[in-house]
Amino acid sequence: RTCNPPDTVYAFQSGLGIACLARASKPLGDPALLATARQVLAAWQSFVLPKSLCRDCLYFQTSGSANDAGRYVRNMNVFMAFGAANLGAAGDAEAMQIARRAMASELAESARGNQGYLGILDPQWMKSKKEADRIENHAASVAVLSMQMGNLLGDAKIAQHAKKIWLEW
Repeated sequence: RTCNPPDTVYAFQSGLGIACLARASKPLGDPALLATARQVLAAWQSFVLPKSLCRDCLYFQTSGSANDAGRYVRNMNVFMAFGAANLGAAGDAEAMQIARRAMASELAESARGNQGYLGILDPQWMKSKKEADRIENHAASVAVLSMQMGNLLGDAKIAQHAKKIWLEW
């Protein structure tokens, strides 16, 4: 019920930025781009939710705004996983592990029947279980990014998840 300030940094923007920096570094021959991507991902570690649906799950908060403390929007987490996977593909083993853990949370949401925009750990989702059925346009981006990450991470379960999300959408 509160709008975030105009300078709010969102997880989807950061995830895309990390991916772009990681992908551009090699063809541009600029290792500073990788260093910046690593710094951004490291900064987001302070926005990881303390609760989890599974031991290996990792949940990034929606944004860096105090208004979003404890908020969990599924597509935002997938965008962060996408950034981490691209950084991992550029040779960062820790980022690859972060990507796997963030996608484990997405798979855990789906396994529990959540097709919605919000994650099960989000306070608004907990107030209304109808959120589990609230499929919306962000699902298409989750499907596309999941397919790419299935390839980047070499994980057929993630690629299958991508198809499932696409068909649900």
